[in-house]
Amino acid sequence: MSRESGGPSDQPHQRVVEAARTGELKDLLDLFADDAVLMPPNDTSLFGKEEITEWWKEYFQWFQVTSSILTEEDMTVDGDQAFHRTSISIVIVPRKRGTKISDDLRSVTVWRRAAEGKWKIVQQIWNSTKPVGSGTNRYMSKLVQKKNS
Repeated sequence: MSRESGGPSDQPHQRVVEAARTGELKDLLDLFADDAVLMPPNDTSLFGKEEITEWWKEYFQWFQVTSSILTEEDMTVDGDQAFHRTSISIVIVPRKRGTKISDDLRSVTVWRRAAEGKWKIVQQIWNSTKPVGSGTNRYMSKLVQKKNS
């Protein structure tokens, strides 16, 4: 891992995953800057903390992250920005009905050091390495859950 001193933390990935695993919305949202952009897979881009908040609220209504294993990571810090690339094996369980989702994700997160010195996510994108239709599509799983509710 490439790292200069002063980056987001020793394990920024773990902060994001732990918040997603516990479903603690406040802990997760505290990681994002007010003007952040989030680009989740198979979905529209979300602009600003308000849209990101609504997306995660809905996500936690339908899914729970039960495990996550970091398989690859690189962090480059350049002044007040950090560029964090990860590969992750993850298990997501639908809250109501449906098959658990095992997936391998790749993500890029851009962090910015705020005026008070805290690091915040300003841009984040992730995708799956598995083909569409291989049981990893959270959108389809959500439709099945809604239909069976």
